[in-house]
Amino acid sequence: MRHLAGPIIAVLIGSMLPLAGCGERKKVTECNALVAVINEGVEEIQRGARSAPDGGPGAGELRTMAETMDGIAAKAAKLDPSEAELKKLSKDYEAMAKDIGTAARELATAFEKVDETAMRTAQEKMEKAVQKEEPLVESINKFCRKP
Repeated sequence: MRHLAGPIIAVLIGSMLPLAGCGERKKVTECNALVAVINEGVEEIQRGARSAPDGGPGAGELRTMAETMDGIAAKAAKLDPSEAELKKLSKDYEAMAKDIGTAARELATAFEKVDETAMRTAQEKMEKAVQKEEPLVESINKFCRKP
């Protein structure tokens, strides 16, 4: 198994430009908080991916990825955006991170047991969860960019 799911996380936009109104500043602050959680997770995942062998990550690396994704989900859960759309996007990202963490953990267990059926099932679960990432990041960027 060469790659699990390609790049797990896409980097989000950087800090938003200051906007005029108080409500707009709150939106910028809340967007920046979510972006920071995600980007910190990206950096952590990328550090772990660099240490994985060419044949793909082993059980240890998958467990580390699972812990990282659980951490991202926990940090996202602590955010409480005031705008309903950003709150939903944050919760969706949290759920996706949990799904990736669960799939990575299941894949690690399947590797350790050398269970090819479980590996395929976990890999499919991982791919399904990761496919949600790009459209979700695009939605977050779109929401955070609009005034």
